[in-house]
Amino acid sequence: MFKVFIALFVVTMITISCSDNPNKIENAPETLTQADLAQKAEQTALAERERARLAAEAAARIKADAIAQAKAEAEARVEARRLAEKRAQLDQSKYRAVAAIQNAEIIADAQKQAQRDTVNTNKEIAAKKVNAEKLIEDAKTVTKKAETETDLIQEELAPEQIETLIATGTFISNNDLIEGDWKIIAKNDQQYLQFDDTFSSQPRNESEASTDRLQIIFSRQSLDEITTETPANQQDILQLSPLLATSGKQEYLLTELIDLSTYKSLHILNPDDGKIWGSSELR
Repeated sequence: MFKVFIALFVVTMITISCSDNPNKIENAPETLTQADLAQKAEQTALAERERARLAAEAAARIKADAIAQAKAEAEARVEARRLAEKRAQLDQSKYRAVAAIQNAEIIADAQKQAQRDTVNTNKEIAAKKVNAEKLIEDAKTVTKKAETETDLIQEELAPEQIETLIATGTFISNNDLIEGDWKIIAKNDQQYLQFDDTFSSQPRNESEASTDRLQIIFSRQSLDEITTETPANQQDILQLSPLLATSGKQEYLLTELIDLSTYKSLHILNPDDGKIWGSSELR
C-alpha cells in the first residue's frame, strides 16, 4: 500500500507541474527570432511529453500493484477453503474414532454380562466370549484405522518447517586446528547455529582431544581486532555451548536473549589457555 501512495503522489505532482507550466510562448520577449520561438516551443512540447510518459508509468505501476494484491487475496481465499475442507475431514475422522471407542465399550460390557450369566451352558458362554472378543478386535481395528487417518490429516494440516538463512561462513585457522562451514538459520520461531559435515577439529595432543575443553563463543570484536594467539576479552564475548563433537554435523539453539546484531565474529575457544582455534566473521 505504501508503494501505491508514493505512485499516486508522483502522478499528482506531475499533473500539477504540467498545469502550472510557466513556459508560455506568447509571453516571449519581442527580441526572440522566429527560430528561437520554434525551438522553445519544441522544448516545451518535449517536456510535456516526458511528464506525460512519467505519469503513464506511475499509473501502470499502480495498476500492477493492484493486480498483484488482488491475486494474493484470491490465493489466500483458496488456501482458506482448502484448510477448511481438511479440518472438516479431521472432524469426521475424530467422530468415527469416538464412535468406535464407544462401540468397544458396549461390547466389553456385553462380555462382562456374558461372564456373569452362569445359568447358560458352558458352550453358550464360550460362544458369547468368542463373539465378544471378535467384536472387540474389530472395534480395535476400526479405532486404529481412524487414528491413522487422523494422524495423516494432522500431518497435512501441520505448518511447514520453513528454514530461513540468517548468516553463513567458513572457519579459518592459522594452525589448521578447525575447518568447515557453519550457518545460522531460523525455523519454528527459533534460531539455530549449525555446523555441516565438513566441520572438523584436530586436537594438538591427547590432552586436548576431549570436546569438553572447546567452547563456542560469539565476540563483539571483528577478526581484525582478535587473533588466534590473543586471549579473548571476557567482557566482549558470549559463551554459547561446549562443542558437542570434534567433527560432523551438529546444531545449537540460540536463545531469545542472544542479539546477533551486537556480535561480529564466531570462534572455537580453548578455555584452558584462552586461545582461539578457529574463527569466522558473522555476516
